[in-house]
Amino acid sequence: MRSTIELLPHECGAINVALDAMAKEFDRRPPLIRNSALLVFIPGSGLSLTYDENALGVTKSVLVFRVGLWRQLYPGSDSAPILSVIEEMCHCFYGIADETEVKHMVSDIVRRYINPDKTFETLFPNWPAG
Repeated sequence: MRSTIELLPHECGAINVALDAMAKEFDRRPPLIRNSALLVFIPGSGLSLTYDENALGVTKSVLVFRVGLWRQLYPGSDSAPILSVIEEMCHCFYGIADETEVKHMVSDIVRRYINPDKTFETLFPNWPAG
């Protein structure tokens, strides 16, 4: 993990909750894609990467989280970091491209490891359950 923005204590806690939930999910259901990923937390919408000058190529999954947007849209929320981290990790490690499908998986993970009372509709209120 790397961050170019200072994360607030509640954001760090929420990210830890998400990572813990994903670790448990990986134990229950091993990832389909066995690779490493770099989680990057940034303030805005730009990110620049620099690689070893001797590398002819690089394979790396980079999951980028726009913390400034979390704070703007969901001030003080733990849900935005938790849902964002789980969702992007599901995209990356389970190879799920479809947004509705991945949100259902996120919902299942949240119910299984974080809060059994959460439903798809409460987690993603403006998303069609499809």
